[in-house]
Formats: sequence, C-alpha cells, structure tokens
Amino acid sequence: MNIVIVGGGTAGWITSLFLLSEYKNSNITVIESDVIGILGAGEGSTPLIKKFLKKCNIDENDFINKTKSTFKLGIDFENWSSPKSKYEHYFLGERYYSFHFDARLVADYFKNLGLKRGIKLIEGDINNFNTNDYGVYSINLLDGQTIMCDFVFDCSGFKRNESLLILF
Repeated sequence: MNIVIVGGGTAGWITSLFLLSEYKNSNITVIESDVIGILGAGEGSTPLIKKFLKKCNIDENDFINKTKSTFKLGIDFENWSSPKSKYEHYFLGERYYSFHFDARLVADYFKNLGLKRGIKLIEGDINNFNTNDYGVYSINLLDGQTIMCDFVFDCSGFKRNESLLILF
C-alpha cells in the first residue's frame, strides 16, 4: 500500500510514524514543502503522547532530551468559552504528565527518526490531485513528479491545499 502524507511538521511526521507502526509493509511518503515551512510555535500535549511514543518504539528519555521538552501536569484554558472565563484541566497528579515543547524541534526529531526508519521524504509543492471513484490515486507536484497513492492524509495545516478539501 502506498500512503502519502501531505505536509510535514509535527502532525505530518507523527502521522507517518504512527502509520509505520501499524502498516509495516506499506510505502509511506511525506510531501513537505520547502517553501511553506513549519509554524514553529510552542506546543503542548496531553498524557496520550506517552502512549504514542511507546507504540512507535520511541524512547521517552531520548525524546525529552533531544527536543528539550518540559513536563506538564495540566492545561489552563483562559477566555475559552467567554471573556474572563477560566477552566483548569489537571492530569490527575504527578503520575499523569505530558510535555510542552518547541514544535520545530519535535518535528525535526520525528522527521529524522522517520527517515532512519524508511519513510520517504519528497520536498515539493502540490500542483493537483488525480481522482477516480475511489478517491485520490496520484498527486502531481509543480516540478512534474507524479506520486502514486492508495491513501492520503492531509497534515498541511494552515497552508492547506484547498483542492484536497474539495475532494473529501
């Protein structure tokens, strides 16, 4: 099976590593734009990220050290439902924790790991999608490459390709 992830960054590389853990015999390709880049803001996670790391055979200590992550015990939502409103969500004590991290460092960490594990990277920009009754079967890049695919994941974020949204 040929699986293509449109967009790199944290979302694209997390998706590719998860899919690799589930579909070991698949060809997984990430199409990452060298023009668009990564937002690179500080991001937080929930305790579920620890399950993801374990599922994908990623050492938690290695992840923490290489991404300079800090521990996080909860989330404060300010002005979430109305001005001056506040909601606090704690992860039920020290046993339950998560991480706060720089999205660019985490994306690079997952990207390097994915490439070492055989995920293919294509740097380029999408021109259009070719479809049939079953959905997208290939992707044309601006440089003339055509990428065949059986399934596409859209992890393109804020710079998403509007033509992909129309397909679904």
